[in-house]
Amino acid sequence: MRLRVVLSILAALLICTGVYLLLLKPDHDGVQKTSSVIMPPTVTWLFAESAAAGPETPPKTKVIIRTERGLKDVGMYDGTCFDVAGSNWELVSGEISAVICYWAGGGTEIGVFEENGEYVVKEGVIEEPTEETDGIRGVFKTLFVL
Repeated sequence: MRLRVVLSILAALLICTGVYLLLLKPDHDGVQKTSSVIMPPTVTWLFAESAAAGPETPPKTKVIIRTERGLKDVGMYDGTCFDVAGSNWELVSGEISAVICYWAGGGTEIGVFEENGEYVVKEGVIEEPTEETDGIRGVFKTLFVL
């Protein structure tokens, strides 16, 4: 009876040690093994619009992105800019936040996309459809990584 108790305790210790070594033991550098999930940044868009020089000249809007890492100047765009959130527009596939700068039938979309475990800011083209052509929304190019 006593032998069974001792063997049961040893078996339980071996199982616990195996679980510890496989799942919980720190690597040789002392870092605990965990799965890494990159959380999306909290994005706020800021705009500084300057007046148009004339009736045929679009206003210029400076776009700034604010995340947990701070402020970053995105660029100066023609037209008036607005956040897609709270508008009638929808985000495109892969986009987590976006703004649209629009003037007289066309403009630029600036969006934050998740790509390969990183969050990148891209700009794309927006054109209204005409009788001869379909509208365009896309053709995004990467500006920088957040």
